[in-house]
Amino acid sequence: MRIFKSLKQECLANKALLVAFEGRCLTSLSYGHQQQNFIYRFVSKNSVDGLIVTTAAAPDEYPTDLYQKHFLTPLDNNVVNYYFDRTLCHTIRLRSENGSAELAEHLISVHGYKKFALMRGPLNSDEATRRFEASKQVLEKHNLFAQTQIYQLSWNSTEALNVAKQIFAQDCLPDAIIFPNDESAIAVLDYINNFKPELVGKIAVVGFDNSTNAKLVSPQLTTVEHPHEKMSADAVRLLKEGDPNKPQLILHDTPLIYRQSCGCHYQSEVESSSQKLFTEDFNLYDNTQSLSYQDFFAKLTTALQFRGISGCYISCYLDDAFEVTETTEPPQYSELIYCYHKGQRKEFESRCMFPTLELLPSEQFSSDEFSCLVVRNLFYASSHFGFVVFDMEQGRLQDLQEISVNIATTLNTIRILEKMQKMAHKNEYLLDVLQQKNAQLATHNKSLQRISTIDDMTQVHNRRGFYQNFDYLFKHSDANQFTFFYADLDNLKSINDTLSHAAGDSAIKLAADSLKHVFRDADIVARMGGDEFVIAADIDAFTAQNIINRLQQKVEAINQQQNLAFHFGISIGYYSFARDDFVDIDYAIKRADEVLYDNKRKRKAKYAKRKS
Repeated sequence: MRIFKSLKQECLANKALLVAFEGRCLTSLSYGHQQQNFIYRFVSKNSVDGLIVTTAAAPDEYPTDLYQKHFLTPLDNNVVNYYFDRTLCHTIRLRSENGSAELAEHLISVHGYKKFALMRGPLNSDEATRRFEASKQVLEKHNLFAQTQIYQLSWNSTEALNVAKQIFAQDCLPDAIIFPNDESAIAVLDYINNFKPELVGKIAVVGFDNSTNAKLVSPQLTTVEHPHEKMSADAVRLLKEGDPNKPQLILHDTPLIYRQSCGCHYQSEVESSSQKLFTEDFNLYDNTQSLSYQDFFAKLTTALQFRGISGCYISCYLDDAFEVTETTEPPQYSELIYCYHKGQRKEFESRCMFPTLELLPSEQFSSDEFSCLVVRNLFYASSHFGFVVFDMEQGRLQDLQEISVNIATTLNTIRILEKMQKMAHKNEYLLDVLQQKNAQLATHNKSLQRISTIDDMTQVHNRRGFYQNFDYLFKHSDANQFTFFYADLDNLKSINDTLSHAAGDSAIKLAADSLKHVFRDADIVARMGGDEFVIAADIDAFTAQNIINRLQQKVEAINQQQNLAFHFGISIGYYSFARDDFVDIDYAIKRADEVLYDNKRKRKAKYAKRKS
């Protein structure tokens, strides 16, 4: 917030528009942080002329190639890196070793502390190394480093708190703990206040940054100043006047800020609390719950007025909601669906669509109307559907998190309900159509059933019809014996090759007619494909043999009575079984087929012997 406030004041003084893309640390493994960081991909010449990148967003361990891809290339290197060195762009950083050394010297010379716990920041951070080495040199000068406890941390306050718990469990406690940054020190002071009251005032705790919260914790935190006003002035000047192709490095001194946590009695004045506000009794969530866009926008307008926000502009992507991957770019176009401008709700007569990276529709708004904008993603879980732009000419930056989350959550709910309503309306329409169609389908149902189970060429059952009808026969027949027959045409290939496929089709139809003639109507005659037929009947083996005899008589009669261009013949085999012995249909068909081929083999052998 100190960086934001300083940059805002400096941009106002230079009549420049500050646009803040608010995400989180790009190296964070937190799922939520990774979702919020999609906003950094909005950086382009369409949205800004130059860019200031804080190392809270892109720490020095963030890969150079990615830094160049996301920040330098889109803006032709017109970038200032705020804190740590980046060789390809301007850098504003601190002479942090001076402040760290002065702080360590103060703890030893003024307060007489001799036992220290020294927290080192990330090993791959040059800034953390400078702070550590400066503190180390002072401790060595006073012959105190050898007995100092050294701990390795990141910038994460959670890690610092875990280490502090280990320290507090020791029998011999240090006189002072030196942290690499304020947030780690603040977290430990808060822990002492709430969980280790016996240690209040017993251990000196100091940090580095002079963050906003350093004055809000008890005791107020002794720390090292970041001269953000001077740093912001240099950053804005470099963007306006500096040559992007000749990167500059500007260093700033880091004076010591004396407060109570080191043992001093200095009390800093608190300008404003980051927690309380005159609108605190206005609970955003309770007062903006809605299930429709218009209701929500009306309530959101009231909430923004209570919070004193100058402007709020909500846009949804024209594309469907999506999940972010490493290569996902912002959709090309968006639509402004809500506009709260200069303290008043503003509506448009028609849809307001615009290129996404312009952030706001240029035909409706000019950059001259704004002094400071903050841009945040709108997403729920992993589903991204838009973004919100806040006009922060006035209002509290810390309110935007709560407002943004409320907007995203409510819009996601409304979007789901709207989608469900559209589906419901569509389902009602489809139901009406279905009822009309059902009346027609009922008439054609029997025809459809016949088409799905009857072989078109032969008018006997097809494979599906056979399986369905046998299941019914097996369940409802009173018989204890069943027989499966497997039949095919003799010499179909020869008929097709020497005469024609039309003659072959005639032979197949003739076979089907012959089978229907010798079997009962209750028996299931089916064409399984080509010239192969399967028949199921609730009869025993004796009856089955009689049917085969009648079939052969029928075939002989056809050859004698009809003037056929080919010799008509059917080979057939069967398999009989008791109800209790039934395995499955495919097994029974296979056994019948085996008998068929065994009969064919015997006939061929008999014919060959007779011919010789």
